[in-house]
Amino acid sequence: MASLQQHIGLRIKELRQLKGYTQAELAELVDLSANYVGYLERGERTVSLQVLERLAHTLGVEVGTLFLFRTLRIESARA
Repeated sequence: MASLQQHIGLRIKELRQLKGYTQAELAELVDLSANYVGYLERGERTVSLQVLERLAHTLGVEVGTLFLFRTLRIESARA
């Protein structure tokens, strides 16, 4: 089972791709390194609330949207 970090990372990646940004472009917009964005997307780093806020703002979503995981919706549908 994937960790919370991994779920958040996949959600960041999904939203980034929907916006048409590369990791480097998103990193520049939120003042992070492209490597760090990659680490976040792979769930290899824990993201701070401040960075989550910057990412959400740049991606044009509410912070809570970063916590809407497909796997959780699928599991909820089974319940």
